[in-house]
Amino acid sequence: MLVAVFINNDVKFLNNHSLVKDAQEKANAALLDYTLCHYPHCGDKFQQLLLCLVEVRALSMQAKEYLYHKHLGNEMPRNNLLIEMLQAKQT
Repeated sequence: MLVAVFINNDVKFLNNHSLVKDAQEKANAALLDYTLCHYPHCGDKFQQLLLCLVEVRALSMQAKEYLYHKHLGNEMPRNNLLIEMLQAKQT
């Protein structure tokens, strides 16, 4: 499920959107196969997991915005790994 969270085509300067879309489809297919195999009694397990992914992405966006505003307000150390990752994604 983590792979499905990290595969994101909403990235600045992404050159190969089709490759990311294919990876998303493969990750979703693998997740579907896994849920059908391990949770055959829960027919809607795959849909539940997809809804969780949407929520996780929304929370990650909120966390990113929060950290960015803390950084702009000089409320965080400048040599923080999270801030470095944020800045790398912004450029």
